[in-house]
Amino acid sequence: MFLRKKPEARRVFVLGAGFSHHFSKCQYPLSKTLLEAFVAKYKSDYENKLVGFASEDLEKSLTFLALSLTSSESETLKRRFCTFSREHLLTTPPQNIENNALSEIQRIFRPLDIIISFNYDIFVERLLWKAGLWSPKGGYGLDGNPSSWLIDKVSERLPKVENNISLIKPHGSLNFINKTPIDSSTKDLEIVVSDNYFPECRSNMGEISSEDAYVIVPDYLKDYGNRRSMIHFWHDAFSAIQQAENLVIFGYSLPESDTLAKVMFSFLTRKLGRKLKLFVINKTADEANYVGERIYDLAMCGPNDLDKCFMSSNSAWLAKLNH
Repeated sequence: MFLRKKPEARRVFVLGAGFSHHFSKCQYPLSKTLLEAFVAKYKSDYENKLVGFASEDLEKSLTFLALSLTSSESETLKRRFCTFSREHLLTTPPQNIENNALSEIQRIFRPLDIIISFNYDIFVERLLWKAGLWSPKGGYGLDGNPSSWLIDKVSERLPKVENNISLIKPHGSLNFINKTPIDSSTKDLEIVVSDNYFPECRSNMGEISSEDAYVIVPDYLKDYGNRRSMIHFWHDAFSAIQQAENLVIFGYSLPESDTLAKVMFSFLTRKLGRKLKLFVINKTADEANYVGERIYDLAMCGPNDLDKCFMSSNSAWLAKLNH
């Protein structure tokens, strides 16, 4: 089996845009809001491609559009989406909001936790870095040593946190640089680390241009296969879900277009002698229950294998997790 093994880290978190939205006090938009704004901005440029197509599903609209574009037009669309995402997701919340978020982060996460983030922003890793719980040096990927498949030019002076949290980003990240591989053995993504993102990291790599950033456009055609690094991230995500004994899903809506995420959740299974605990935290209890029941249906679990806790983000879910 292709999945890599690692000593068990039993707490696994899956984060969606609702996580950053909640802890930034709405400074970061929800995915639907971001996508609506992007489509509204560029709709007039592509109206001739959308003639005869009507859908309230924005992911379907993007998919139909992608299928209608030439290769060069498609690349232009991707660059526009990266630029738009950077404009809205690389802002830093006001200091008082970030300080409050930092305090919450320190209560939630522990060393050796695994985080699967579907977010393009780097809010959670910035907070984890400031909390001393995570370092970008060996912090991306499940095995703690992604150098075999990511270009990691992180400064040697940057500390590697003991029992580093593992951060997996299968939809890309705004601090990943897109590299064109020379051949099948060439690394195709580079991690960018600088004081602009991670305060006092003592690295001077600076900014990256919007054209260089690598994120997956949220349509039904997600091009994971065009980047070996993305395939590695998905392998890590599957392995992480297999290891989970406590799974926390925060602010993630499991869109229909996230097909591989559904496959990922099918790896959920009971551990010998222990029930799996599934926490789904969303804006409202109804939203959490909707997502939670869908994930429960995907999991390899019977009704007696799993303890479910579907709650709103304002509930006392953390006490239940740590109980």
